[in-house]
This record gives sequence, structure tokens and C-alpha cells, in this order.
Amino acid sequence: MAATLAQGVRQAMSGSVRAVICSRELPGGTWRVLLDTIRELDHPPRLIVASRLADESLWAEVLNLGGYDVLATPFDGEEVRRVLSNAVESWYWQAHTAAKCG
Repeated sequence: MAATLAQGVRQAMSGSVRAVICSRELPGGTWRVLLDTIRELDHPPRLIVASRLADESLWAEVLNLGGYDVLATPFDGEEVRRVLSNAVESWYWQAHTAAKCG
């Protein structure tokens, strides 16, 4: 858990994070700032944006800019489990493929 964008960036850059769920707006910035920061990592965690206004426009923007998915709030437990599971599996697949190629 992180209360601010800066804390979230520090945690994501620790290398132990596989997926991040963040609000559309964060104290100190937005999900776009977090995405731009973590995409510089060798194996960036998957970024999932959470918003009460989780519409097609936000979903398209997140995917087009390199985010992983969008979750509507309030959260549905089953949907959160599914999206997180898929995000982590995707992270491991990419990291494993990169290790084989590199």
C-alpha cells in the first residue's frame, strides 16, 4: 500500500512488485506519471487503474498508453482477483521470455 505517488513509485521500483492498482488521480500526480516512471524498469509491474468512472474512454487510454487494465470502483472481489491473477501471470510470462532471450 502507498498513500502517495512518490511512495508508490518507490515500492514499484523495489523490484518485488508484479502488479500495481492505482487510482485515476493520486496525491502528487496521476496514473500516467506512475506509468511513465515504472515503464523505465527492466521488468515493470503491470499497472491497473481503478476509477469510479471506469468507462470505455479510460480503458482505451490506459491500454493505448501501456497500462494493463482498468477496474471499476467500488471493487468486485472476483473481478479484482481475475485481473490481478492475469496481470501477474502476464508479468511472469514476459520476465521469463526476456530471460530466455537475454
